[in-house]
Amino acid sequence: MEAERIGRILFRVRGYTPIPFIALAVFFSKAGFASIAIGLMFVMAGESMRIWSVGYAGARTRARSLGAARDLVTAGPYAYTRNPIYIGNILIAFGFSVMSNLRLLMLLSAIWFPLQYWLIVRAEEEYLLKEFGWRYERYLQNVPRFLFRATPYLHRSNHDFSLRRAVKSERQTLIGITLLAVLIFLSARYPLYELITVFIP
Repeated sequence: MEAERIGRILFRVRGYTPIPFIALAVFFSKAGFASIAIGLMFVMAGESMRIWSVGYAGARTRARSLGAARDLVTAGPYAYTRNPIYIGNILIAFGFSVMSNLRLLMLLSAIWFPLQYWLIVRAEEEYLLKEFGWRYERYLQNVPRFLFRATPYLHRSNHDFSLRRAVKSERQTLIGITLLAVLIFLSARYPLYELITVFIP
């Protein structure tokens, strides 16, 4: 189907799609204390979700190929929602748009990232159904795609949480989040577009 085909493409390039949003957030930042504080809450909530998820699923979550999945993780956050890492990513992306204090960017982030991950998940579900058969079908029928169950999934896998594994996998993400937050803050104080006009009248 067309949605799955688009999703497979987006899966391969998902690490690059935030770049235009990052550029806009830094270049036109109007960040203030309130926007940074509120945005950071979204970012921290999203990254906490990622750390919790990666602590169970490991570094394979960063793979560029759908075929990297070797087992079905249904423990930890995956017992409540099927795509906790993508939920975390959406929260982080929206958080940075809030930090930048750009309403249009907030709107674009709130539309684009849920749409992108919905398409990616459609492709992933197609692959996982073929790979894990009835086990994934049972999981799919009992655990929401992006919402949360009130109680954990009954048939949880035996994966355990490793903070060391999570931090090792998330090191680059944590560094990137810190640098981007600093850039957005500095850009609000020293606007890049104003600096550029000094050199390009």
